[in-house]
Amino acid sequence: MKESAQADSNERMLHRMLVEGFLSSQMHEAALAYVRLQGGRIEDALVESRILTEAAMLKYLATHHKTHFVSTQKLYEKKVDQSILDLVPRRLATLRCVLPVLYDAERHTLSIVTADPDDLAMINEVKVAAGVRDVVPIVARPAAVRAAVARAYDNDTSRFYGLVQTDQRSSLFEIDRSSSPGAQQAAAQAAPIPLQAPAQGPKPLPKALQRASLHGAETPIADEDMEVMAAPAPPPRPRPAPPPPITIPTYLETLRVLVGVIDESRSLPGHAAACADLMMRMCQRMALENVRTTHYVFAAYLHDIGKTATHHLTAVNVVEDEGCKAAARELYDAPERLLKKAGLPADVLVTVSAMYERYDGKGFPQALAGDHIPLGARILAVVDSYVDLAPSRHHSAIEVLARYRKLLFDPSVLEVLSAEVAKK
Repeated sequence: MKESAQADSNERMLHRMLVEGFLSSQMHEAALAYVRLQGGRIEDALVESRILTEAAMLKYLATHHKTHFVSTQKLYEKKVDQSILDLVPRRLATLRCVLPVLYDAERHTLSIVTADPDDLAMINEVKVAAGVRDVVPIVARPAAVRAAVARAYDNDTSRFYGLVQTDQRSSLFEIDRSSSPGAQQAAAQAAPIPLQAPAQGPKPLPKALQRASLHGAETPIADEDMEVMAAPAPPPRPRPAPPPPITIPTYLETLRVLVGVIDESRSLPGHAAACADLMMRMCQRMALENVRTTHYVFAAYLHDIGKTATHHLTAVNVVEDEGCKAAARELYDAPERLLKKAGLPADVLVTVSAMYERYDGKGFPQALAGDHIPLGARILAVVDSYVDLAPSRHHSAIEVLARYRKLLFDPSVLEVLSAEVAKK
C-alpha cells in the first residue's frame, strides 16, 4: 500500500517536472525506469541515477516548495546542539524523518530539515511536541534527512556513505549535451553506475548550504550563517506553559448552545453535543490527560462548522456515498479555515482536519495510515459516525462500524466505543 502511494507520488512529481520543462522527455523516461526498478523516492533516484546533480535537484525542490534547502555535505559536517535536538523526541524525528536544526528563541520558532515541507500534519506534530509558535521547514534529499537523523540521535554516520559521492559526479545528461549524437544515445541506454562507499567517509562537495529565494534564485549563505547549525544553542528559555485547559463551565455551555443552533439549522439537532459527550466519556475510559481530553471535546463540538453540504459528512457516509466524498474533500478544512484566528490549540484543529483519514491509508487530505493519524482524529471519526447512526439502535450502529474495522477505523478505538456503549 505504501509502495503504491509512493509510486503514484513519484510519477506525479516526474510529470510536473516534465510539464514545467525541468526535465526533457529522455530524462523523464530514464528517471521513471530507474525508480520503478530501484524503488524509493524520486528525489533520491534522480541524483543516484545521475540524471540530475544534487544541487540542481535541491534548487528545484526549494523553488517548488518556496523554502530554503540544505545539502547532504552540510548535513554531514554540521553537528546540531543537543538542546535543539531535545525539542523533538527521537521517536518523532525518526518516524516523521525530520531533523531540528535552528531555534529562534525571540520568535519562538523552530527550523527543521525535512524531505516533505508541505506535510502539514507532520509540521503540526512537531509544533505540538516542541512547544513552539511556528515551525519552518528546510528541504533536503530524503536519504540525506534519514542519514542526518541517524547521525544526530544515534551517532550513526554509516548512512552518509555513498550519498556525498553521488553529488560529486556530473549529471549524465549534462555530459551528453556536449557529446556526439552517438555518445548521447549510448549514455541514455547505459545502466546507472553502481555507487560505492568511499573508503574513508564522504568527501567534500563543491557547494554546501545554499538558499533558494521564492523565485528559485540561488544565494550562498554568509559564513556566520553557515556555522549556526554547529554553534551551541543560546541558553534555553523555559518553555512557556501550555495554555490551560478550557474547562470553564459557562464557556462550554455557551459553545454547546451556539453549535446547537447551527445543528438545528442543518436538521442535526443535538448532534455536536452528543459527539462531545461521547468524546468525553471515551477519553476518560482511555485515561487521557485532562488537557488532551478538553481539546478533543472542543474538536467534537466544532467538527461540522462550515460544512454546508446537503448530507452529513461522517466517515461512514463519505466512504459509502460519492456525493458525500466529493463534498468532504472540498470542506474537510472548513472548520480550520474559519477558526484558525481564534487561537485554539493545535490539537483541536489537527483533530478536525484529519477526521477523514482512513486507518488503511486511503483517506484524505494526507493519506495517513494507522497510528500516523492523530489520535483525536481517529476517535472523532468513530464518535461522529456512531452518533449519526445510533439513535435508538446502539448495537446495530456498532455492527455497521465494525464492518469498517481496520479500513476506516482504528480497532482499539472501536473496542473502547463498544465497551462504553455496553455500559449503558
